[in-house]
Amino acid sequence: AVFLKMHPVTVHEALQSKHPPMLWRLLVSEEPGNLLCNCDTTLSWDQRWLQRGMFPGLIWNEHVDPSFWYAGYEAAYLERDLRDLAPGVDPLAVQRLLRIAAARNAGILNQAAMGADAGLNAMTAGRYLHLLETAGIIIRIPPWHSNASQRWIKSPKLIFTDATLAARCAGLSPALADPAHPQYGRIFEGFVLQNLCALCAAAFPDPIDL
Repeated sequence: AVFLKMHPVTVHEALQSKHPPMLWRLLVSEEPGNLLCNCDTTLSWDQRWLQRGMFPGLIWNEHVDPSFWYAGYEAAYLERDLRDLAPGVDPLAVQRLLRIAAARNAGILNQAAMGADAGLNAMTAGRYLHLLETAGIIIRIPPWHSNASQRWIKSPKLIFTDATLAARCAGLSPALADPAHPQYGRIFEGFVLQNLCALCAAAFPDPIDL
């Protein structure tokens, strides 16, 4: 069996550029001096991508209301997918942890602290985080270290596969449209990281150290 992990739409895909992404070209060993050649300089950032999120059903369908879409996405996971992944798990406890994790998107993962905030012990919090990871909602990025074993011992970085989903789960929807909001920087960092993860996955289908 072959399993393909599908990421949300990247900025490059949303732009519908005819050229491969610059980072992807760098990762596949293209000469750095050639990276600026054949780039479409007419393409630009669209703030709506962060406001709407990068799922295909939203990015290419302006008639869909993101608020209703994301509410349905969360409900579908808690009421259907979670029941299939782990029968008997308390969906309300998972929802609490989901929202706490969302508020810490793009931050260092402190499993014990997150579990305590959600009223869970560290072991249960770890199990629930694994369920969120299995469902493709979150990604753990191991830290870089010259000692390979240390990469798995040190605390990883936690990001949501879609930064807009994280912001909405955390109740930070107003920040999506306001660069002056104190949480905008963290949300945008998560947005950049989700794009980098998707590009790295495309360039290297096998697991790599990001």
